[in-house]
Amino acid sequence: THSIKEKEYYEYILKSAEKLDLLIANLLRLSHIKDSPLEKTQIDLMHLVKDVVKQLSYSPDFKSFKIYISGDPSLYVSSDLTLLHLTFQNIIENAVKYKDTTKNECHLKIIIEKYN
Repeated sequence: THSIKEKEYYEYILKSAEKLDLLIANLLRLSHIKDSPLEKTQIDLMHLVKDVVKQLSYSPDFKSFKIYISGDPSLYVSSDLTLLHLTFQNIIENAVKYKDTTKNECHLKIIIEKYN
């Protein structure tokens, strides 16, 4: 049997390894983007944000999060898909990373709308 301290230490190591893996993956993506020319395309923002949230929802850190996505489903932007995907991924990951740990459940509201 393992002591509570050992289990806590194991969970800490596991979380640290997951964060390191994510950091390395993001650095590899960023270096690839840096070396590639920007490819502007029309991007459905609602679909993109939902896709990012779906990909990140498998992370254990997201279990305590309720995520609400609303706004204009017809809003498109002209940008580089990979770069915009990484941008939204980073923003959402930071919301999770810097959440209020005193709360059992956290809420993230993402509103997609045109701003003049």
